[in-house]
Amino acid sequence: MAEPAGRYYTFPYAGGGPAAYRPLSDHWAARPEESPAVVPLSWQPDRYLGAGGVRAPADALAHRIAGDLERRPVTRYGLFGHSMGALVAYETAVALPRLDCPAPAALVVSGRVAPQYGFRPAVDPEDPAGTAEHLRSCGGALAEAARDPEFVDLVRERLRGDVLLGAGHRHEERPPLPLPVVAFGGRDDPLAAEGELAGWLRHGTSTGTGTGTGTGTGTSTSTTDSGTSTGRPRLFPGGHWFLREHLAAVAAGLEEALRAGTAVAGVRAGDDSGKSAAECRGSFPESDPA
Repeated sequence: MAEPAGRYYTFPYAGGGPAAYRPLSDHWAARPEESPAVVPLSWQPDRYLGAGGVRAPADALAHRIAGDLERRPVTRYGLFGHSMGALVAYETAVALPRLDCPAPAALVVSGRVAPQYGFRPAVDPEDPAGTAEHLRSCGGALAEAARDPEFVDLVRERLRGDVLLGAGHRHEERPPLPLPVVAFGGRDDPLAAEGELAGWLRHGTSTGTGTGTGTGTGTSTSTTDSGTSTGRPRLFPGGHWFLREHLAAVAAGLEEALRAGTAVAGVRAGDDSGKSAAECRGSFPESDPA
């Protein structure tokens, strides 16, 4: 039986929700037999304010992922987050081993400086005009919705909670995670320069296989003899929202990172749920339980 394509748990950017990566899941749903399933995650920021930054929601998400993997084993799974979602995905990867959960095949972070460089919000939620401009820069349906002042106010409220969560987070130095960390970025992103993205690579370790350069989109990670990830981030043309402009290439890079990672021990090819990206949308809680 062919090796299943695996599963990605996705972490939205600040102000986003479970539909943040709908274009990505739609892209993969068009070829479900060879693409990862997408399980969108989200959190309610107000619930965690004053609780130590993003670690509290990350711990809750780790429990949800562990439960999902127990119910629906998968040969390989990865974590992917853009902007603030990258930080939450990282802290979730840190929390998973405490739950005796099999390690992800890869942690893919995008459009955010490495955690040791602090927090840098993409937009000031107290500025309505700036928030509207931020939505327009996202493109697609969000750009259209930016014309509605009531929608902008709703986004500002969500952004406010996420920005406060991020501002309250303090990075803790730890040993590298026992999995590869792959960093994506936009060449012209003012929020995450190449050198700041490269700082992510120290937080991962080698699995014996690199991510390659099959997408032709830039330089990928390599590894040292000690296992610590080295190299440079994979850069795409564009700014902070490069992933919307280069969806197919980003999707290919995510697939490559997942294939290169280590399979979950004890799960045979064919044990995967076999659900497509579209089917997985309704198979997992999309927000914090009440």
